[in-house]
Amino acid sequence: MYVSSVLKGEDAYTFVSEMAKYPINDIKKDLGSGLLHARVYQAASAIIMQYPYQMDWMDLSEEGDAKLEVYVWQGTENLTGDLKFTIDKSPYYNAGLVKQANTQVSKLTKEAQTYAAENYPNDIVYGVVKYFDDWICKNNYYDMIGVSGGKENDTPAQKEAYYYCHSSYGILLKGFGVCESYALAITRLLDAMSIPNMYATGIAGTPDNYGGHAWNYVGMPDAKWYLQDSTWNDDTDPSHTVSFGDYLLRADDGMHVPQGARWIIGTGDFKFVDVNTSNYVPQSQISLLEQKELSLHIEVVMLKLQRLIKMVKLPLFQQDKLLLRLHTILVVWEQ
Repeated sequence: MYVSSVLKGEDAYTFVSEMAKYPINDIKKDLGSGLLHARVYQAASAIIMQYPYQMDWMDLSEEGDAKLEVYVWQGTENLTGDLKFTIDKSPYYNAGLVKQANTQVSKLTKEAQTYAAENYPNDIVYGVVKYFDDWICKNNYYDMIGVSGGKENDTPAQKEAYYYCHSSYGILLKGFGVCESYALAITRLLDAMSIPNMYATGIAGTPDNYGGHAWNYVGMPDAKWYLQDSTWNDDTDPSHTVSFGDYLLRADDGMHVPQGARWIIGTGDFKFVDVNTSNYVPQSQISLLEQKELSLHIEVVMLKLQRLIKMVKLPLFQQDKLLLRLHTILVVWEQ
């Protein structure tokens, strides 16, 4: 089976898959056991995982529907026909949101490049990822309406907030979201910079305290993959404006278990990357700003030493030789 067409309706999108050479006995068995339905839902999950923020139009609330329709007719040996999988579109999705988000992404990517070049010239990719994580945590907070909302009896404002919480638009444009919005925003930003990354969904937490979660994996210049979880770097308190940094390009922690299935768990998890066993270390631990501060510090110390040496009244050539040695020692020591 494969998706042969996508039908765009006013309130929903329908994915059509043509069935060909499907043995009659198999289709009867798969329909009866629910395996066919599981395969279709899993295929839809694969599309979402491959194009996560392009699917921001989905209505993930209780009012949104995802349904499978099977249209078949019998041939001589095989069953043929169509599978139609329809997902409702959120009433809050519109072309204006897409345009605003694209403008925001363009702005943030430019800012990230400038920040990285000024502060991490030896590791631009690290600087870019750090800027995105810092910006997200500074300008957003984890909104619990994304967890408790999505109900049919929610107020219109709550329904709209719930939609933003589960799309990239929440973090990029509204200043709030839940894990899904954080991860979608990171993927959208990293894609714009052509930085290898993967959007992941699954289970996260400890054996005694866990739940559904979304996060990212980022491929760094050392050809290794790292865990990036800006949600866990942030807080539910709107006044929290810094990233904790604990989940900035870190090693596999054993608490993030990727699965990928949107609707049916246990039908076979998707294959994800192998995460590195140690945290990412920037190629240069000292940022350009820190280097400037260090140079200024050394300059001040050298001026003081120069005055002291002159007070000792050593010959000029010995003063220069001693200052050179002291300067070398200072630079090595500061490193």
